[in-house]
Amino acid sequence: MPQQIMVATRHKALFAGVVPDEQDLEATAMRINPCRIIGDWGIEKDVNILAVTGPPAESQITVPADMVVQGVIAVWILTPAAWQAWRDGTWDNA
Repeated sequence: MPQQIMVATRHKALFAGVVPDEQDLEATAMRINPCRIIGDWGIEKDVNILAVTGPPAESQITVPADMVVQGVIAVWILTPAAWQAWRDGTWDNA
């Protein structure tokens, strides 16, 4: 079963999306599809909250795309609520 994850890269970018169940979560490059990038998540300073409850409503989140994300330094498994918030977010929220 596919996994919904959030990853941070060495370039300080945050991505969220779906990887196959067999994806090595310790890999430094991952194909994520669909994948979204968060550009701004408001005043929230705790990155972990983005994986637990999801981005706040005012966040700026890109449309989904099929991406290979490189330079992965951290991986979070998203809760169902967090994944729904990532999916509901848009760049126009700010």
